[in-house]
Amino acid sequence: MTFQDIKFAVFASETDTGNDLTPIFTKHTQKIVALTISPASEFIATGSSDWTIEVWKVGTEPLKGMDLGDPLWILRGHAGTVTAVAFSPNGKILASGSVDQRVRLWDLTTGLHLHTFSNHTSKISAVAFVRDDMLASGSSDGTVFIWNLDKIVSAD
Repeated sequence: MTFQDIKFAVFASETDTGNDLTPIFTKHTQKIVALTISPASEFIATGSSDWTIEVWKVGTEPLKGMDLGDPLWILRGHAGTVTAVAFSPNGKILASGSVDQRVRLWDLTTGLHLHTFSNHTSKISAVAFVRDDMLASGSSDGTVFIWNLDKIVSAD
C-alpha cells in the first residue's frame, strides 16, 4: 500500500501518532473533494472529481480496525466534480452539489435520485440542511438559495 492508495483514514483519538491508522478504501477513481458524516454517525458520504458520490454504512461502533467492504451506494448523475455533500437531519436524504452548477437530492433508503435544482450559474461550493424539509446551497456565482423541500421529500 502506498500513500496514494489511502483515500482517508480514521484516528482513534486526537493524540494518535498516525502509526496505527486504519485506511478506508473507496471506489473513487479520482480525488475526494467533499466529505460528510450523517447526524447519527452511521454513514459517511464522499464526493469526488470522478463525478460520483459514495455512501458508506459505518454503524455506530468505533471505526478503528473495521473493514467497511463496498459502499452502500455509488450515486451517479452529476456532470462534473462533486464539491459538496450534506445529510438531512433525519439521515434519510443526501444533498450534493457540483461544478455542473446543480444541486441534487438522493433518497438514502433506495439510492435513487429525487430531484435536481439548477438555478445557480456557477459551481456549487456548499450545501447544508436547515431542517429535513429545507436546504441551503451556495455557489461561486455569489448566490445562496434556500430550497423548500416539502413537496419533494416528506419530513417524517
